Amino acid sequence: MTLVRAGDEPTGLQLTLNFEVDDCAAFQETAVLEAYCEAFVEEADFPKDTACLTDQSECPANEASRRRRLLSGANEDATIVLAGTFGDLTDDQVLSTANGILSNSTRLETVQSKAVGLLNARGTSDLANLLQGTGVTGGVSSVQDVTVQCTSSAGCTETPTRPICQSNFCVACSPIALPAERGNCPSDQFCRSDGSCSGAQCETDDDCWGVTPICDENQECTSADFEVSNEADLKSALDEADPGQSIQVVGEITLTTGDVDTPGLTIGKAISIVGKRDSVLQSPADDTAAIIFISVEADDVSFSKGLRIRHLKVDPSSIVSAIEVNGNNFVSAANVEFVEFGYSLRGSFAISGSTEYVGALENRHRHIAIYSMTASSSIQDVRFSFPNETTPLSNVIFVNTETPGSVPARTFDGGLTVRNVIQDDLSIACRQFFNYEAGFENIVPANSSLSFDGNAWNDLNGGIFLIFPTDNPLQRFQFVSLTNNFQGNAAIVDTDTDYKGIFYVTASGDYEVGDVTSFSSSGNESPGQTDPSSLRAEYFWVNVEDQEENTLAFDDRGFQRP
Repeated sequence: MTLVRAGDEPTGLQLTLNFEVDDCAAFQETAVLEAYCEAFVEEADFPKDTACLTDQSECPANEASRRRRLLSGANEDATIVLAGTFGDLTDDQVLSTANGILSNSTRLETVQSKAVGLLNARGTSDLANLLQGTGVTGGVSSVQDVTVQCTSSAGCTETPTRPICQSNFCVACSPIALPAERGNCPSDQFCRSDGSCSGAQCETDDDCWGVTPICDENQECTSADFEVSNEADLKSALDEADPGQSIQVVGEITLTTGDVDTPGLTIGKAISIVGKRDSVLQSPADDTAAIIFISVEADDVSFSKGLRIRHLKVDPSSIVSAIEVNGNNFVSAANVEFVEFGYSLRGSFAISGSTEYVGALENRHRHIAIYSMTASSSIQDVRFSFPNETTPLSNVIFVNTETPGSVPARTFDGGLTVRNVIQDDLSIACRQFFNYEAGFENIVPANSSLSFDGNAWNDLNGGIFLIFPTDNPLQRFQFVSLTNNFQGNAAIVDTDTDYKGIFYVTASGDYEVGDVTSFSSSGNESPGQTDPSSLRAEYFWVNVEDQEENTLAFDDRGFQRP
């Protein structure tokens, strides 16, 4: 097909490919869409300059809704859009070729395999693994004539995430790689993960990878200050490193200790620990492993997303933590395996990555425990998992700011943001997703808030659970916000007696509507609800002892007493 004129405007051909996928996560990534387009174009033998219109490719973006559909077994509808002249092919030939692939499971598998290979070759192995694990079923395609968008990249200046003119359409830069490459961007710019061209190769260490895992002061990916592959070299590097320097772990390192009360690794200065794809810090898988595997005793310590931390101690005799933090501005994107506590946090923090409970069944455990929060912090983009226990005992986020006499004063002083924290297997139940168990008196009301957005979990006993044995606990927060969360409540047998809801508060004393903090809710989903976008009484329970007179007041605000 060649460009034709429709009036005064040149037109090209747009090909829309329709799929069903069992998980939309991969198809929401520009790099995946780009690789899948390239693989499909190669399989179809379309012209190599065929454009991939990533901005028009779709898969549902709401994470909570996506997880709900996964739990029900329903697939998602996804589309990928190609455009161009398609050489000398007619519309019918383009359509027939595309449908021939979409209707052939073997050819679809070939496309997926090629796309996975492209992602791996570009350093985006996490996305490659995500796409590899996605089930794709073909649908049908459609074609239509469309007006072309550009004759050169100068015509794409108003679309920053589609800055390149390819076959007369504005498209994302390519290839999207990690670390970022210049690709088809101008010679002084890099192709970034959102498809834009930028003078900065990176903004954080997470934008870098492999042999250049550090984002330096010039916003370029560079090598670490130290590279270690065994326990002795790691501990030596920690002694020698200056604050602000980085240590890259290569391969698998087992950290031993002669005394279980001595941490396997103590970090006492501002250091970045970074990893490659196969980097592992692990304890022995026996009772000689340290009770605290890694102890962070400084501010500004970070662990990169390329690092896996495995605390494998057996037969724990006391509280066991994979990572214990006493410091501010702690950042971790590591993948953490743990046998009782994943993180024990005292300070301020930004946690991402994953947490996986690998301890014994029927052992109560916490993925992320907060004992003191000194400034606004976040738990974001975390995947968590645990085994299918007879009695669910997993607290995903656990808060106890009560101050025992033998420890420094604890506090909850700032806003806690919990966003896109997702349970891998929604067919099994945790105990609670969020449990503020004790220490309410140490919340600083002038500064503190709770925000939950886009999380998905299945719980036994109240999703976001506040246990405050006092009057008016919610007034200790400036605001509480719940948006786009999904709760699969495993405890529901009789909704009149068993339902605890997404948000559950238990307290004694007087409650008045005017004492309740600013509360907002939208887009939340929970079993049996017909109107998930509204604040309904069935979602939120407040257990107020001996306060019958408050029932109507709380119903007016969208709360309900059991």
